[in-house]
Amino acid sequence: MGVEIATLRLRGPPEAAVQARFLIEDGIRTAWPDEERLVLIRRVALAQTRPGHRPIERHAAFRRAYDVATASRRHGGDSGAADANCVWFASRAEAWRLLLRALLAGRTPDAWFWRLVVPEWHGEAAEPWLAARLEEALAGRGEMDAVTLVETVEAAGASALLFAAVERLAASASGIAVPAGYRPDTDAAADIPRSGGSSFADDAPAIERVALLAARLPAGLVHLVETLALRLGPGKPAVRYLLERLLLRASPSLRLSPPTLAASVRSYASLLSTGRSPAIWLAHIVATGARTPGAAPQPPVIMAARSVAPARAAVPSAPGRRESTIEPETPTTMAPATPDLLVPAGERATPAAGLWLVIPALIRLGFREWLAERPAIAAADGGRQLLRVLGRHYRLAPDDPALAPLGEPGEDLGFETAWRVGLDRYYRHRARIRLADVILRPGRISVTEDRVTLRFPPEAADIRLRRRALDVDPGWTDWLGLVVRYRYAERNEP
Repeated sequence: MGVEIATLRLRGPPEAAVQARFLIEDGIRTAWPDEERLVLIRRVALAQTRPGHRPIERHAAFRRAYDVATASRRHGGDSGAADANCVWFASRAEAWRLLLRALLAGRTPDAWFWRLVVPEWHGEAAEPWLAARLEEALAGRGEMDAVTLVETVEAAGASALLFAAVERLAASASGIAVPAGYRPDTDAAADIPRSGGSSFADDAPAIERVALLAARLPAGLVHLVETLALRLGPGKPAVRYLLERLLLRASPSLRLSPPTLAASVRSYASLLSTGRSPAIWLAHIVATGARTPGAAPQPPVIMAARSVAPARAAVPSAPGRRESTIEPETPTTMAPATPDLLVPAGERATPAAGLWLVIPALIRLGFREWLAERPAIAAADGGRQLLRVLGRHYRLAPDDPALAPLGEPGEDLGFETAWRVGLDRYYRHRARIRLADVILRPGRISVTEDRVTLRFPPEAADIRLRRRALDVDPGWTDWLGLVVRYRYAERNEP
């Protein structure tokens, strides 16, 4: 747990201040709870601290002071938060986003906590603030990546302000820095055509893949990113980074195939340099008869994915695998009722929170490596697609909260059934439990930024999963683009 003290007032002789400060900071780090969220406290009275106090006494006093100071905590976005002694945010990025929304709405936040949680804001108006943040985002710095920033601006209905910020940035900056660690292909600048007459026949599969991915995202977001790319220049490395982040938003598992990702970004930038988007290009191909809508209902990326789908026998197996004597499972239609738990803000109940519990088993079975060897499936969002198909197999409602972080469903890629069967066999052999009993496990789900937290009641902890370490936090899961955490608690304190 990180602790930052803005102002510390001590009563006592000056020569004792250094030791007292050390004791206070040490006591705070060890006595206060390890918060997952960002907590800001305006004032806390720690009572008297003396070197002669035993550590257990000092820690108990510090914990009581914390409980008093945070008793009336409020979320930083709530009305009346300015009057609270304690406010919290899910993350620093959430606070950054809320501040941006307030500025875009024409308000100037003046609550005591804004300068603490967003120290880089010095009271600027929306346009200069947005221009500076956009420059940081395009350079790979800051709390929010460029696509998330554009998405936030679009959701606030401030597209005109975004473009004004882009013009300000283009006028003031000699050039946009390349994001740290981002190395475009050495021939990237040479292969971007500068006229509309260039042929894209060789790039048709890559452009069609890009069109498929872009179609999964909100049209307004895609339009803004493409317009932003055109205003800054499609040949700039920072714009290629922006397009890369957009494609990864549509398919996080695409990051497992860097060559495919690089080819997609290169084709996207090349097409934009002619003034056309992938959607316009695809419509032109259909209109000119190069491809008829009825002749090929599925894009080539989907057909390529089907061609490499594994047979059932090819599904990765666990060590010591043997044939099961349990009858094959049938789709289950009902799950036990979700217990009546205390609900923190942002949590939603779902009868199938266990859908996210299959991630450790998939990691054990080598699903990530399997995806990396099949670029077509990775590019078609194979990671999230498998979880979507599992949810559909067990008849989850389309609006079930457990499915919300996975985005809109796509076409089946052909590999999902084999992995579902293999996953069920793995659970039966290793933990003597059915896949249905893992998935149809009620709990509550909360989503903040790129983090998904599943909370189950303590009595839901299953020894069959625990002894095989199949319910440990997966953490950052790149093929989902999410941090996944599990909690077994009656209440998830903010």
